[in-house]
Amino acid sequence: MMAAPLVVTFDSWVALIFRPKKSPQLLCVGDDDHVENIPFIEYLQSFYALDPYYQFTRSQFSSGL
Repeated sequence: MMAAPLVVTFDSWVALIFRPKKSPQLLCVGDDDHVENIPFIEYLQSFYALDPYYQFTRSQFSSGL
């Protein structure tokens, strides 16, 4: 018996690079409508600091498991 293919739907997506003391760098966006969206622009300017993914990149990594 063959498994059914996994299908995931989404409204939009972005790929960002988070760097210390700099705004995120936008690499790619899956829905161009969001690039000119005011809340998205504000996110890239300042609100990214509240993003849990950004906060994770700012945490100290420890070696091992």
